[in-house]
Amino acid sequence: MALLSTFPNRTSSGYANVTQSFEVPKLGLQRVGVYGYLGESPTYFQTSGGTPVPGAGLGNRSFYRAGAYGIWFVGKFDFDTFYLHGQDNVFLGNAVAADQPSALPLGAAGPAWNGGFIETHYTYNPRFVLIGKYELIRMSRQANPGVRSNLGNLDTWAVGYRWYPIMNPRAGLAWVQEYSRSLNAGAAPLSGRDDISSSLLMGFDFDF
Repeated sequence: MALLSTFPNRTSSGYANVTQSFEVPKLGLQRVGVYGYLGESPTYFQTSGGTPVPGAGLGNRSFYRAGAYGIWFVGKFDFDTFYLHGQDNVFLGNAVAADQPSALPLGAAGPAWNGGFIETHYTYNPRFVLIGKYELIRMSRQANPGVRSNLGNLDTWAVGYRWYPIMNPRAGLAWVQEYSRSLNAGAAPLSGRDDISSSLLMGFDFDF
């Protein structure tokens, strides 16, 4: 567990993580864990001649992130699973100074969301590994009423492989190819439609 504080913003935050490993017969070592991160952040800053002074934050309001994760092994497969729940104070979520409550939109609330991913690897042999990953974010509460409920939802998936043509005690070389596709609901800047993008990664990893 870690407790952190910053100066001169005079904010504090804390992080805790608990993990446990255990053996499953014929499957091997598995690992699960839970974590939490909570703290506060300034909503406005002192000014000098009308200009905000960096680091001189005031009007602290709270936020938190919490979740669980697991690492699982099943034969030649391994799975990384991760879950997160996040929530911000209404002033942080609306980017409004805490000393100006009248500036909050009518019906404003602290935004909340859930997210996570699952990533899997299939080790065909030590030199060839298939990769797959799916990541998502789902808004459970928007900061303002009237905002479409799925604004900010994210779906991303990727598939690829790693091939190691060189693997010895002194050096290793991996050829990596990965294709990914992302859909961000309502994020297109002009039309407000879903923002969809794709990318292809090809590269080398060299280690010696």
